[in-house]
Amino acid sequence: MPYQVLDWDRHFENNKSRERDSCRFVCVPNKQDGLGLTHILAEPDGAAIYGIFQLVIGALSRQRRPRAGWLTVDGHQAGTPWALSDLALRWRRSVSEIERALEVLCSERVGWISGECPPSAQQVPAECPGMEGKGREGKGKESPPPPSGEAEAVMEAWNRMAETAGLPQVKMLSAGRRKHLLSRLRETAWRGVWAEAIAQVPTVPALCGRNDRGWKANFDWFLRPESVAKLVEGRYSNWKLSPEGEAAEKFNAVFGDLQQPDYDRKAQPAAGVTT
Repeated sequence: MPYQVLDWDRHFENNKSRERDSCRFVCVPNKQDGLGLTHILAEPDGAAIYGIFQLVIGALSRQRRPRAGWLTVDGHQAGTPWALSDLALRWRRSVSEIERALEVLCSERVGWISGECPPSAQQVPAECPGMEGKGREGKGKESPPPPSGEAEAVMEAWNRMAETAGLPQVKMLSAGRRKHLLSRLRETAWRGVWAEAIAQVPTVPALCGRNDRGWKANFDWFLRPESVAKLVEGRYSNWKLSPEGEAAEKFNAVFGDLQQPDYDRKAQPAAGVTT
């Protein structure tokens, strides 16, 4: 079943738009205190995810009535699903970024979109809403599939690093993880730097738990569309440490690998001494 924006008529139509065969405007709710939006903006790339959702809404609003929120060429459930590669070309975003947005928007905690584009839907005609006149000329070919075993190599490299850095290791390469990993590996730039990016993770204290949330980098985070680029570009190096992390950094700078004393731990009485 193709993707569908849920409750389209209730949220994105009004009496005027329902009378129009084709619209040049779209009604968008201005409620900003719902849990769905809260969960989206809680993501590190939440603003990008919300922006892609608005692009989807704008494209759907140009379909002919009756509009029901189906991400297909003719707006019907049985129509040809939109190809993510065409949307990426039109919106100047990467396919992986659009995949990431749909993953969050379809999640149970958000639930703004439902369904899944079938694997057979690889191509969409140029008349996909918002792509009139663009055609397919000059579009680059997709990268060839990664060599057999490269996905496992990435996972093993992450686990070796995670073991020494005290980060979560990958216990299982599930179908969902494999799908996202293979998507990353089809990107030539990502394939060229993933090993360097993994090596950079333990050099950033904030990725190892020394941040204001105590959060630690994990493999699912590493597979997000922008994580590797930010790592190799050093864009995580300015992440502010928590007060505890700053104290630990200062201590280690002076005393090296000596263990920092735990002043909050109660002193244990000597043997035979009662308190």
